[in-house]
Parts: sequence; C-alpha cells; structure tokens
Amino acid sequence: MRITGLIALLFFSVSALAQTPDWSGAVYRIGYKYPGYVVQNSGDTLSGYLLHGSNGGNQKRCEFFTNETDSKPTKVYKPDELKEYLVGDKHYKSIHYSGGLTAKPLMFVLVVKEGAITEFYWYNEEPGVRPPDQKYDIVYHKIHQPESKVVGNDKFIFGFGKNMSEFIADYPELAEKVKNKEKGYNLLDINKIMDEYNAWYAAKTN
Repeated sequence: MRITGLIALLFFSVSALAQTPDWSGAVYRIGYKYPGYVVQNSGDTLSGYLLHGSNGGNQKRCEFFTNETDSKPTKVYKPDELKEYLVGDKHYKSIHYSGGLTAKPLMFVLVVKEGAITEFYWYNEEPGVRPPDQKYDIVYHKIHQPESKVVGNDKFIFGFGKNMSEFIADYPELAEKVKNKEKGYNLLDINKIMDEYNAWYAAKTN
C-alpha cells in the first residue's frame, strides 16, 4: 500500500470513533416504517412514520407516512424539499454534498455528531470508489454558516495545519494552535479540535 493510502486509512480510522447509527438490521430493518419526523423548508415539523431505506437510498428520498398502517406514503420528499428528517436512529440533513461530483446538489446526509461543525457520513454505493472496508466518507459542515462549503476529511490529510486553521479561522485562538502544530492539535487530534470549536461556538451563542 502507498504511504498516502496508509495515512488516509489511519486518519479515517481515528476519525471514525464516533458512534455510527445501526445498519445491522438487528433493530431497524430496511424496508420497514419507523416513527420519525420531517422538517420542511418552511420550518414546520411533521411527525409520523418514515420508510427506513438503504444507506444510499436514504440519501436520495424520504418516504413519509401519516399513519403506520398506510400502504402508500403521504409524501415522498426530495432533498430540496426538506431541511432534515429522522427515521429510527438515523438523522439526516439536506446539505450540498454528493460524493466526488464537481456539482454538489442537495442530498440527505447522515448526521453522526451535531454541533456548529456537524460531522456527517456519506455513503457511496458505486463499486470501486473506495477500499472495500471503507463504507463511507466523513464530511464536515458549518451548519451555522449555510453558505460555507462541505469539507471532506481528505482535505485535511495533507497540509493539515494550513487547511484546518483556515476552516476554523473564525476561532482565532484555536486556529493559531493548529497552524503552529502545537501538541494536541495535529491531524490525529481532529475530533478534539472539532469538539473544542463546537464548545466555543455554543458558549458564544448562549
């Protein structure tokens, strides 16, 4: 394996310490309805039942049922019609990310850790796009800055100090620690850095 591949694999493994929602089928089975909600673009929240699809299918559509016994969905939502939705233990937000495509249309992307910088998992089911043991990409988005770009973990593999300090530049003290490569603020400390940023932002806005 190339050195770049080793670095990427190490970074991915460390970053994936967050608890991944269950895809085993032991609790939430694909093709079944579960309680949840949708948040429309207007801000209105509708509670009901949602179809639990595959990891890729849930990114493209949201089937909402008013009642659990309904055989047909009340509404099938596309990513540009909702802000977010919840089905079972899976929380999705509509963000501009769709894997490696140059154009980034809105898609439903799985929330793993929520905060000012929210961590997401993006599943790409096309064969051959990643190593077989790597099931998803980790991506980050500043939810409080909707116009900001969604950033993939690959952006931080090389030039971490520069790229990460630019990403968190609105927190100058933290950005400076990262830029100067202070102990505890390097590539393998990415979860700590994100947590520190989120704690700072939460304290600032409360």
